[in-house]
Amino acid sequence: MWSDAGERYKTPIAEIFSAENKLQLQLLVEAKLAEVQASLGIISNEDALLIDKARSKVSLSRVQEIDSEIHHDLMAMVKGLSEQSGKASGSVHIGATSNDIQDTVLALQLTKAREMILDLLDDLSSILADLSLKYRDTATIGRTHG
Repeated sequence: MWSDAGERYKTPIAEIFSAENKLQLQLLVEAKLAEVQASLGIISNEDALLIDKARSKVSLSRVQEIDSEIHHDLMAMVKGLSEQSGKASGSVHIGATSNDIQDTVLALQLTKAREMILDLLDDLSSILADLSLKYRDTATIGRTHG
């Protein structure tokens, strides 16, 4: 049986953009938003703490279930987080737009991907330097255009 090419050729960078990682970053951004709002007196410190604790209880499967009903992936996460936040549910996502959360998550993903790519380029540079030293005395055939 043929394997799924998506899985076969998956690189470590793909994890950064996985559905599970995206959800975890969305939940982190929501928790940090609540933390800042609490520091500004917009919501209570207790609500911010409840929201932060609730994020570990939100599952990707539940968010996907909600999304299948409402057809809005970000609001499905908000509803999932609200379900787990108890009495702080009314303080989830206050004053934020979907794009506020999505753009911040994308920036975090791209920053992590950039770090990974730069690390890989450092590794490649080191390998190429080692190979150039190893084969510096190897004779090669010169080629020209005619």
